Amino acid sequence: MSSTQLTVSIYEKNELGDENDSCESDECDEFADGCDMFTFLPLNIYSCILLNQTYQQNILDCIYFIETKLEANRRMQIELRNDAQSTTTTISTTLSTKAGCKHPNSIIPFLAPYFKDVKGLHPPQNHDVKMKRFNGEINQAMISANKPWTEEEKSQLKILVEQQSKRLLLDPLCRSKEIKAIAIRNEPNVKKKKQYEEEIEILNLEIDRMNNNKLEEVAPPREASDRIDWLSISVLLQQSKQISRSYLACELIWTNYLHPDINQKAWTEKEDDKLKQLISESGTNWEQIAENLGTNRLAWQCFCRYQSELNDKMKRMGPLSKAEAKKVEEIVSQLRIGNFIPWQQVNYFIDGRKSSQIKHYWNKINLLKRGESWNELEDKVLTAAVTK
Repeated sequence: MSSTQLTVSIYEKNELGDENDSCESDECDEFADGCDMFTFLPLNIYSCILLNQTYQQNILDCIYFIETKLEANRRMQIELRNDAQSTTTTISTTLSTKAGCKHPNSIIPFLAPYFKDVKGLHPPQNHDVKMKRFNGEINQAMISANKPWTEEEKSQLKILVEQQSKRLLLDPLCRSKEIKAIAIRNEPNVKKKKQYEEEIEILNLEIDRMNNNKLEEVAPPREASDRIDWLSISVLLQQSKQISRSYLACELIWTNYLHPDINQKAWTEKEDDKLKQLISESGTNWEQIAENLGTNRLAWQCFCRYQSELNDKMKRMGPLSKAEAKKVEEIVSQLRIGNFIPWQQVNYFIDGRKSSQIKHYWNKINLLKRGESWNELEDKVLTAAVTK
């Protein structure tokens, strides 16, 4: 039934004096519920027509609004298609612009994700990526290298570890002292009171001695480093010195580098000889090698020392040692023919060094070839010649 028919029907029933002329019928209730805002209008045919026209106008306004938005949406789609088709810039320029970097030589296009389209979007995740994420595996591309510890950070860490180590040792003594102080107040026997006082005096001496001890004397063994509250140390570093280090980083550098039991002195010739002997006997079991070495070296120290200084198969970097420099000078003096030096032959007798390293060292110490140092007059003449 249309709204016009409904209003006419209601009007006819009302005019004929129907039993339900008080609008108690279902049709009248339906009409009244939908027209609460027009309750002030009289219930006649003219009011119904006016109400119907108002509804029709509202519907027409909504239709016009929707058609306007649809037309605007169609225009935007056409513009986007035209922009996509007329794009002639390279991938790097497109990515740089979208990332907010207008420089044509930006490195942003070369950063992760490495596989992406011209819009900078990476492909959907494959099964391998989904499984790794489900298993909680770490994405190696997102791991950044930790910055090295500064001397100030190491010093602050040592201070905090020393304070906490002393606290671990002093807490039992302080508790015992408090218990004995309470016992003195509650003990009526004078003799026992005197005994408690003597024990408290002994505890005070022990506490003073403990406070004066150095880090080497109070630090727990490396195996018991978990007794230290590394989380609180990390927080104290952040609060006091604005040093942002995780609790795990603090524990690792302490147990593997800063602990007093770790030998940080320079390697001796005797240690080097024994290290090479142990490697020839035990292979590369570095934990066992460090234990058999018996000089408080850790496994990583033995590994680094052998690979950087003692392994002839490794090409070493950095300046030549005194022994290497002496050997280079001896071999060059034996193999040179006048001013000609066969560097390939020299390199044959120098293990672990490149010929370029040996040649650089020789040119550095060969004063006859380098000549004397430049004097002030020569500097001025050279500068004037360049500017001219």
